[in-house]
Amino acid sequence: QQAVQTLQTDMKNDAKNERIYYNMALLFDEMNKISEAEKAFAKAVELKSMNPKVYYNYGLLLNQNKKYKEAEKVLLNGLTLNPSDGELYYALTFVYIQTNNKGKAQETGLKLKQLEPNNPNYQQLFASLGIWLCWFSLWNHGLTVEKIVVLALIFIKIYFFFIIFIR
Repeated sequence: QQAVQTLQTDMKNDAKNERIYYNMALLFDEMNKISEAEKAFAKAVELKSMNPKVYYNYGLLLNQNKKYKEAEKVLLNGLTLNPSDGELYYALTFVYIQTNNKGKAQETGLKLKQLEPNNPNYQQLFASLGIWLCWFSLWNHGLTVEKIVVLALIFIKIYFFFIIFIR
């Protein structure tokens, strides 16, 4: 509460400082005051923040609240200002996964892999994206969930066969 009051006082004294709005947004998000956090992030963006974290955190918040189109717009806006920011591509890939946009998820995931191929924070995303794209492909080719599960079990058996007997 004290921090909120301090930031509100700072806002009155310096209403054009995007950092104050960004810090307020993070504080509101931590307090689970989502609507207030969104407004503060939006104000930081409106003030033309050059901080990629503003766009990243705002995009994550929108994505978590199923506001996918808004999240995509914010993250793409961030990428125009910071075209090599891996975190923005990371968050954008999740937006595309959430909306089942296979092509764009693959495109942004590959761009992230080019930018930061050895970043351990993104390895899980790369693996998940590969599995998701495979699943999506099989589904689009008319395979049912049951058939996909059977195929997965066959691949697992083959994998363990190679691990046990070929090594």
